[in-house]
Amino acid sequence: MIPELDEQGIRTVAQAILDRVNGGLGWRVHKVRTPERTFAEVGVGPAGAGEDDLYWGVYPLNVPRPDAIANLASNLQDHAIEAAWGQALPACPGHTHPLSPDVIDGQPLWLCPVDSGRHREPIA
Repeated sequence: MIPELDEQGIRTVAQAILDRVNGGLGWRVHKVRTPERTFAEVGVGPAGAGEDDLYWGVYPLNVPRPDAIANLASNLQDHAIEAAWGQALPACPGHTHPLSPDVIDGQPLWLCPVDSGRHREPIA
């Protein structure tokens, strides 16, 4: 069964992700749309960006919420890193690589990709 779309909840999660991967981009959530019943698309970008200038991430509606959050974090992180010319966003403390989104014990987390026990923090 596909859950009801909680647009405000998805916007809140997406903005929390953007706030963490900021890198000086100053992006915000512009739009949430559902072209299919199984996923929502989240359009993000700088203030004043038109729909054609947005970067889009996917929030699956047919998986557990922690997995949907990690998927959206991965999508938005990829766009932010590309827009910031390869800057590690969010940076892993003490390392030169970015943190990686994942789900551990049902919690969506940013993790050190080299040693997940070294650093972990909630995605949203």
